[in-house]
Amino acid sequence: MYPTHYRVKCIKKSVPGIDKPLRYYLRIDFQNNKTDCMTWIMMNPSIADEEIYDETIKDVFEFAEKQMIVLNTERKISNVGQICALNLFPIYQSKSNELYNDLSRVMNPQTILREIRFNNRVISRAIRFSKYIVLAWGDPPHKMNHFLYYSQVQKIMKMIREKGKDRIYVIQTKKYKMTLTEKGSPRHPGRKAGIIGLKKCMIGDFEEVKVLKNKEM
Repeated sequence: MYPTHYRVKCIKKSVPGIDKPLRYYLRIDFQNNKTDCMTWIMMNPSIADEEIYDETIKDVFEFAEKQMIVLNTERKISNVGQICALNLFPIYQSKSNELYNDLSRVMNPQTILREIRFNNRVISRAIRFSKYIVLAWGDPPHKMNHFLYYSQVQKIMKMIREKGKDRIYVIQTKKYKMTLTEKGSPRHPGRKAGIIGLKKCMIGDFEEVKVLKNKEM
């Protein structure tokens, strides 16, 4: 259960032809008299909904409710009143390596593509109204179709570059010295990565994530 002072809203549904529920949107309002929204875009939901949270969501809301440091600007963020947790793929799956198997079992591929398009419209609206946008989806999991994964990443990156280009961040973790993965993906906060702080970034000309240096601010 969430802390009693939180108010949680979740948009999820069951879709014919897909044997797992889909979650498009999870918003946690801290009710702390602060109004700024921080949107986190991760890979796919695990188990969290309006009643229960998982370890990744717990790490995110505990981090976001505290005063945060933007490590490459030394700026402090302390005005976040709510977080929105969104995902590249809206299908529930706790084991990321099984995500593509779930997608592959959908009898009609048009069904999941339709739901991904709806998911992207939800992301587009959230980006428009968020003060901070944190990219946190990680590398494609084992067995994932890379074309499908990076096609979705490119769509989201283009959307962010057009609508939220001055409000983009990635996380720095305790577990890894490099801010981005070796493949250039933003780190995912799960698996006890340990969030140290944020780093401001931008989307490059080829829809790639670029962590900004002080002279580029």
